[in-house]
Amino acid sequence: MLFDKSPIFSHGDCSSLQFTPYTILCPTHAHKYPPFINDKTIEEYILNRISKEKPDLNFIYIPILWTNMIWKPNNEKTKIYKFYHKLINQLIQSNPSERFITICQNADGPIFPIPNNTIVWGGSVGHIPMPLIYEDKTNYLENLPKKKFIDKSILCSFVGSMTTSTTSKVRETIHNKLKNNKNFYFSTDNWQLEVDNKRQQYFVDITLDSKFCLAPRGYGRSSFRFFEAFLLKSIPIYIWDDVNWLPYKERIDYSKFCIVLNITDIDKLESMLINIDEEKYQDMWGEYEKIKHYFTLDGLYNYFIDFCKTHQ
Repeated sequence: MLFDKSPIFSHGDCSSLQFTPYTILCPTHAHKYPPFINDKTIEEYILNRISKEKPDLNFIYIPILWTNMIWKPNNEKTKIYKFYHKLINQLIQSNPSERFITICQNADGPIFPIPNNTIVWGGSVGHIPMPLIYEDKTNYLENLPKKKFIDKSILCSFVGSMTTSTTSKVRETIHNKLKNNKNFYFSTDNWQLEVDNKRQQYFVDITLDSKFCLAPRGYGRSSFRFFEAFLLKSIPIYIWDDVNWLPYKERIDYSKFCIVLNITDIDKLESMLINIDEEKYQDMWGEYEKIKHYFTLDGLYNYFIDFCKTHQ
């Protein structure tokens, strides 16, 4: 991990506090998900850049890799929590009037208690939605040969799991509604958290051959496949239920370049897709080209830093 031992808190008096090396809050793990990740997660990328660039923020950044933490055994989590609890208390005491901010990709949100005045940028829960993206230094998906509209044989596809939460059955509902419809292709077997190369390639091949790709919420309110579909030149269809968790809605009009649908309107989906001809399809890709920088780690980082400098 590319983190040194010095505290990175850049606001108030906290930089003078003496902590044990905070790498304890930045654990590594052997798991690889999503399957196309080939370097840093969102949390790792942003923390690494903040630690290097040390921007002047209006918030105290909590330097913890929440998602990596969930893979740790409970006995390790207990030890880490003791350190984390001490760190947070010291920060609050040294900066009683300051606000905190943190990045958490994990669908369940931060796994340890956070100060009440913390703004959470979350992949599924929190205050501000962020895109579920990651670093791939090989640019694998972008570099694959793409098919033209006329050469794609599938109108709409879904390759993945029927993952649901205790409060959401979006994927199950979609599958039950559309599984017998010839315009929709489903493959929902053998897709696990650890995705093997064969299954990974199958997802790629089917998506490349699809004009549209179902990217419904699953366990969390968002989906990595929403952003992966764009890289495979398939327009994603984001389907949500309780909260629309797409990022940048104050800057981006999603209706111009993809499909966003509440699950209650699932019966309208087929006619919507059929009515998108090749000209409209290409127009949607033109609109995507205008905003695609937001769906990169650099774009997200710049947006995050801008927020931290302009909000109190």
